[in-house]
Amino acid sequence: MGFVDTAKAQFSILLRWRPRYVLYILFGLFFLAYGWFYAKSGQISGVEESIFRTLNNVPQWVQVLFLLITIFGAIGVAWIISLVLLVRRRYAFAVQLWLAAMIAWWGAKLIKNFHVRLRPYDILQNVHVADVRDAAFGYPSGHMAVATAMALIIGQRLGPTGRRWLYVFVALIGISRVVVGMHSPLDIVGGFGVGLIAGSLINLFLGTPTRRFLPHEIAQALKSAGYAASNIKAAKVDARGSAPYFGEIDKKPVFIKIVDSDNTIADWMFKFTRRILYRRLEDELPFFNAKRQLEHEALIALLAKDSGVKTPTIIGLCHIAGASWALIQEGLSGASLDKVDSASITDKQLEQVWKLVQQLHEKRIAHRDLRTANILRDADNNLWLIDFGFAELSPGKQGTARDCVEMLASMACLVGPERAVAASRSVLTRAQLASFLPYVQYSVLSGATTKLLKKSPGGVKALRNAIQEATHQKAPTSLVKI
Repeated sequence: MGFVDTAKAQFSILLRWRPRYVLYILFGLFFLAYGWFYAKSGQISGVEESIFRTLNNVPQWVQVLFLLITIFGAIGVAWIISLVLLVRRRYAFAVQLWLAAMIAWWGAKLIKNFHVRLRPYDILQNVHVADVRDAAFGYPSGHMAVATAMALIIGQRLGPTGRRWLYVFVALIGISRVVVGMHSPLDIVGGFGVGLIAGSLINLFLGTPTRRFLPHEIAQALKSAGYAASNIKAAKVDARGSAPYFGEIDKKPVFIKIVDSDNTIADWMFKFTRRILYRRLEDELPFFNAKRQLEHEALIALLAKDSGVKTPTIIGLCHIAGASWALIQEGLSGASLDKVDSASITDKQLEQVWKLVQQLHEKRIAHRDLRTANILRDADNNLWLIDFGFAELSPGKQGTARDCVEMLASMACLVGPERAVAASRSVLTRAQLASFLPYVQYSVLSGATTKLLKKSPGGVKALRNAIQEATHQKAPTSLVKI
C-alpha cells in the first residue's frame, strides 16, 4: 500500500471514529475565513461598530468584572492548568490541553503577522481600554482562540450541564475582549475559528478520554464481532492504563480489558519521562494506538501459553467504540496474591511463582510488570501469570534481571525479604541472585512496588541485605547506572 492509500485509510478511520471533529474543523475554517474577509478592509463600521460601542461603553465597574474574566483566556492559564494536571498525574489530559492551547495561541500569532486589521483603539476614536495595550494586530483574538481550544478539551471530561456552563464562560471571555477594548467582534469570530480548529485537531488525532462503558454497550460491541456476551460488570482489580470488566461468553467466564488512545498518550508520557530520567533503562517503545498495544499483548500471552506458562487463554480482540479496543481472555475464579491473606501463602506456592518466571525467561520473554498483583491464585490453589501489557520479546540481560528484582521486591512486601529471597533460590543460582544486587534500587522498580516497599520495614535496604546474606556477598560497590 502506497503512502497516499495509507493516508486515505487513516483518514477514513478518523472520520468513522470522530466525525464531529472533522465537521468542527470545517466550521473553524469557515469562521476564520468569514472574519478575515470582512476584517481585511482595516475598518470597523456598520453593525460591527454598533456592537463594539454597545459593549465597550458599559459602566467602569462592569469593565473591571470583565477584566477578571478575560484573564482565563491567557496562554499562561493553560500552562498553569496543564502543570496542575501533571502534578495530579492526569498526563493525557495535561498534554492534550497544553497542545491545543499552544496550537491555538501560535496559530493566532501567525495570522496576526498577516496584518489583517489593527486593534480597535488604533482605528476608532473614544475607545475605553481597560487592559494593557498591545502592539500586535487585532485579528484574530488570541484569548478567544486559547479559551475555545481549552474548552473543547476540558468539555470532554464534563457532563452535558458542565459543558453548557463551560461554553457560556468561553462566550463571556470573547465578550470581555470587546468590553475591555482590545478586540472588535470580528476578531472574536476569527479567534473562535482558530480555537475550534486547534481543539478539534487534538481531539481528532489524540482521541477523547477513556470512559467506563455501560455493560450493554460492551455486549453490543462484542455481539457485532461475533461474541455472545452477557453478565458484563466492571472489575475491581489492579489495572493500570485500562478499564477491566468481567463477563460471560457462551456461559463461560471471560475477562475483558479495554484500552483507548488516552491510555496510549499516558504510556508515551510515562516512557518519555523515564527515557529522560533513566537513559539506560531498556523500556519497550510506546505504541501508536490501542489496537496495536492489545495485539502485542495478545501475541506475547499466546507465545507464553504455547511455551507452557500457565496463563489465561486469549479468546480474541474486539473494537468497542471510537478509539477503544478490548482484549478478551479466559476468566479465572480466584484472587491475585496481593489480595489474599499472606499467612495462607505457602513456601511451595512462592516457589511455583519462581518456576513461572523461569519458564517465561527460558522462552526469551520479559514480563516487565512482575508483581504479586499479576500472580493469580485460583480456587484450586494453582498459580497463573496474568497481564502481559508491558511484556517484550527477546529482552536483554537487563530485562530479565529487572523482572526478577521486581518480583523479589513485590514478594518481599507480602511475605518479607528473607522469605522472598529463600523462595527464589528454588530457581535462581547463588551467582544469579548476587548479580541482581546492583539492580536493587527504587528507580528500577515500578511505581506501585516502590510505594509498597517504602512502607515495608527496612525498605529496599532490607531486601538488599537479605540477598547479601543468602549469597554471602558484600554490598555492591556501585549500583547499576541508569
